[in-house]
Amino acid sequence: DGKFEAPEEPSALEEAVFHIVSRVNEAEGLDVTKMTRVLWDSLPKEASDFVKSYMAEVDFLIKWIDTVLKPTEAYAGAEVAMSSALKEEPRPAIRYCRELQMVAPTATRLYEAVWHPEQMPKDLEKQVCDLAPYLTSLQVDYLLSHGNISEETRRRLQIVLGIKQRVEKVGGGYGGPAFMPQGMAVGFFLATAIR
Repeated sequence: DGKFEAPEEPSALEEAVFHIVSRVNEAEGLDVTKMTRVLWDSLPKEASDFVKSYMAEVDFLIKWIDTVLKPTEAYAGAEVAMSSALKEEPRPAIRYCRELQMVAPTATRLYEAVWHPEQMPKDLEKQVCDLAPYLTSLQVDYLLSHGNISEETRRRLQIVLGIKQRVEKVGGGYGGPAFMPQGMAVGFFLATAIR
């Protein structure tokens, strides 16, 4: 009639599985040793032979399940309490504004210096030279074409611009159909360089 009737006494396998599941439900974690023992004792011979060939993977899987089911500490939530000193402290944008202006000039100062016909101040030229690698190639090009700067600064900016343009060229030409002949080109280059 298709009805299942449970036996009066649970089997040894059911008892072992019940014990393993109970430990997990009670937040005691997975008993790895018992789980491994139940697996080996309950597998039929054919499956046992198959599992023996993957023993390391099975062991890893059981230990991974143990890690996943292991109890962890309860999440306490984000602490939003701020000290009164932190509340009174000025925002970083305001706090570090002066320090930042000592290292890098503001965009307003740069544009004013570029638009004025007289020579750019030496301290600003030094800052521009230090800042140039962090600018885009268009910004460096603009400084070169519109700024009244010394020859030393102009040479430095031209070098930085040349490097930036090469990097952009490599970045733009890397990948896709252009990537296919690169291996051959590099091979020819290396062959020539080795000779």
